[in-house]
Amino acid sequence: MTSSLSPRRKPAQSRSRKRVDAILSAVVRLVVDKGYAQVSMREVARELGIPISSLYQYFPSKEAIAAALADHYMGELHRLLPGTLARLDLKTPTGELIAAGVGAIVDAYWQYYRAHPELPALWAACQADPALQARDRAQCENQARDLARLMAAHARRPADDPDLLAHARWCVETLGATLRRAITLPESEACALLGVCRQQLASALTALAQRYNK
Repeated sequence: MTSSLSPRRKPAQSRSRKRVDAILSAVVRLVVDKGYAQVSMREVARELGIPISSLYQYFPSKEAIAAALADHYMGELHRLLPGTLARLDLKTPTGELIAAGVGAIVDAYWQYYRAHPELPALWAACQADPALQARDRAQCENQARDLARLMAAHARRPADDPDLLAHARWCVETLGATLRRAITLPESEACALLGVCRQQLASALTALAQRYNK
């Protein structure tokens, strides 16, 4: 972890955890209202009604707060994957199972994005800062490797199989880009875009499964 993105104080006590949660919530409100670029540490302190020195006790920079938020959101999205797939009926024929799995994942992630309108602004902030961008890439890679492990269990291939891992990376990147675009569109257009994403992902993974099961 880059030191400039690390919290200065890890919240061990309940009071400290509540203060960190309050800081993160304040930044989310400001990002939704003004956009990430317009938010400063001074404004966060003003929103919380605390001296800026108190804010710096917990986070050394706005980028460190963005990193903490990114870790939080990526962690929650990460945990959606196994729980969503666990609800599928594995006795379903392969093509139908893949379509159902893709649909369930896209729907679960889409509901999460709709509940967190600050996500696109925070993602854009990550792309504008080299350290945050590297952190985002690492998190996406972790998601792709987890997906590859889940796929490998059904494909009878090792999780580090280059073709399998390439498909997992493509799935993660494609879904992420689709969600970030969809959240900016009117509802009907977002649904149409997500429908295309479901079809593409399901088609690619079904073709992969058929090739492996020959």
